[in-house]
Amino acid sequence: MTEPNPLSLAETWDLVADGFDRSVWDLFSQFSLRALDIVDPQPDARVLDVACGAGSLTIPAARRVAEVTAIDFSPRMVAATRRRVAAGGLENVNVHLGDGQELMFKDDSFDAAFSLFGLMFFPSRDRGLRELGRLLRPGASAIISSWPPRSMSPATASMVEALAEASGAPMPDLEVPGPLGTEADIRREVEAAELEVIKVELFDGQLEAQTFEAVWGIAYDANAHLQLAKKQLGPEFPKIVDKLATGLRRRLGEPPYKLILPAFLTLVRAP
Repeated sequence: MTEPNPLSLAETWDLVADGFDRSVWDLFSQFSLRALDIVDPQPDARVLDVACGAGSLTIPAARRVAEVTAIDFSPRMVAATRRRVAAGGLENVNVHLGDGQELMFKDDSFDAAFSLFGLMFFPSRDRGLRELGRLLRPGASAIISSWPPRSMSPATASMVEALAEASGAPMPDLEVPGPLGTEADIRREVEAAELEVIKVELFDGQLEAQTFEAVWGIAYDANAHLQLAKKQLGPEFPKIVDKLATGLRRRLGEPPYKLILPAFLTLVRAP
């Protein structure tokens, strides 16, 4: 039996939920704000956020539209989003624990939908895409996001190289795309799910930092593979982390840093 991709398991994202909330919320908000600008939902819109994570799209969306429904399969991510909703005094947000491949809402319920860096990891992306299409009102838009090949992001490539060096694992091919990692893959899968691709935008997120420690905090907190290794390796883990930090610092050079993290933002439309 084939082992499931650890990035498709709720417990993996539970491991990084606090780190996402603490360290990468602002970084991910850049992608969220651009996605909202692309769709430009009306003030009276009902919006769906699938695989909402720590709420980096849910919160700004709630300040622009009438109602936001957010869902994630990670209990700790759901808790993080609920904390942010409460802290912001937002009364137009409903946050649910659930599977983005089997959404509990009625057909044609939403004026816009988003799935940022979530649907790309679903065991069945086709089911996830079809659920988005089912829930959107006819002609309504959605944004899905995904990462291009790691070779397109020197910062990401540096992290991968440093991790391989520290762990002794084989060096991955940085040119090999991940899920929805090329425009051709995106168009093929979206159109197979009977949604229309309006445009695929390559958007550059930016991380500016004055110290290596600031970059390292984000890299450590947001890396699901690293947090899995921490759980699996136990007392051996600190040795690898020290090597990883040293290797990453060598590759990035001296601060200050201005790192570019590109992502595909794909605008799709329901029939």
